[in-house]
Amino acid sequence: MLMPIQPVRSSKPALALVHGQMGILAYDRGRRLAPHFGPDQPIYGLEARGFDGVSVPAKTVEQASREYLAELAAAGAAHPGIVAAVCEGYVFALEMAQQLAAAGAPAPLVLLIDPPGYPPGGATEEQLTPEVASHYRDHARQWLKDAIERLGELPFDVGDPRQLDWAAETAMKVLLSICLYAAQPYPGTIDIIATGDRATQIKRADWPWRRRILAGPWTLTKLDCEHGDVFLDYAAVVFDWMKLRMQIAETV
Repeated sequence: MLMPIQPVRSSKPALALVHGQMGILAYDRGRRLAPHFGPDQPIYGLEARGFDGVSVPAKTVEQASREYLAELAAAGAAHPGIVAAVCEGYVFALEMAQQLAAAGAPAPLVLLIDPPGYPPGGATEEQLTPEVASHYRDHARQWLKDAIERLGELPFDVGDPRQLDWAAETAMKVLLSICLYAAQPYPGTIDIIATGDRATQIKRADWPWRRRILAGPWTLTKLDCEHGDVFLDYAAVVFDWMKLRMQIAETV
């Protein structure tokens, strides 16, 4: 679901911010980025369908990514110059970039904010049993209850049990789609900012990031904080890093 955070017409390339593992945009659903990047930076948010209690999220990362690109195109941002994602949402950013490249569009700059050190994915349909779905639903419900401090805003009323149940169902389906996805090597530029152990794992030559995904130019910036701090005390640091990487990309 497209969120036109700052849909201005500008010479600057559009920034598409993709949701995280539960389908919800971080940083007050992306709105905290606008004052940091200035009024001439086009910014669009992409959040999973389903939190309205009527629609349902895409079953696969590939389908969701196609829908996100179609929504961007309809909004006048058919070729976003930057695709940024938080945590496990990296799979949607990579798949969107892959689909753009496959269509002959310029490869976007991919900015990944604290992705997992060991990428999830590659599960089969048979492995995602009803028991697994139930576990993820319960996990999502608790995560969503605790998320308001980190995310700043939620697309539903966490105090309404009915809305919370629907949101947990939506988040569970997003999690299952991530489990099914196997990221392919990406030949474009990827810039990563990651915390502690995640940064250490990402740069290991014998682990999946280096062996399976980082096929093109890439950089890694390490943050000396916990994952939750990326959304709180270190948010400004993340925004400064994004701005710097975008400026560098414009000069290349």
